[in-house]
Amino acid sequence: MFDVPDRWAAGATYEAFMGRWSRQLAAEFVAWLHIPGRVHWLDVGCGTGALTTAICRYADPASVVGCDPADPFIEYARRQSQDIRAAFVVAGAGGLPRRADGYGSVTLLLALNFLPDPAAAVWEMRSLTASHGIVLACV
Repeated sequence: MFDVPDRWAAGATYEAFMGRWSRQLAAEFVAWLHIPGRVHWLDVGCGTGALTTAICRYADPASVVGCDPADPFIEYARRQSQDIRAAFVVAGAGGLPRRADGYGSVTLLLALNFLPDPAAAVWEMRSLTASHGIVLACV
């Protein structure tokens, strides 16, 4: 019998349980977006880094900051990432990382429904977006 809360408590077990599906969807999602190259991205609720990895692989970003409130997920994402454009920080809605000129893309994959106040989170994401940037979410 699976103990679901334990599956979500550590990066490697989450990856084996759910992350494999996130990675498949992330590649499709990024390809569909058509964000111009060389923009700065914020990956909100990055989990174990599936979307950040796909952004680096398929979107030609200037940089990507992946953030998640779960420290074990961030630790896992840091260990798995090989791209110098990717950085990971422990942060969640209400305290998302800022960038002086904003982000060209503030993106969230499979996490909006887990936030306590999704409307406030989207508002915060909009506040971090550069002029002519875009906020995107996929659930």
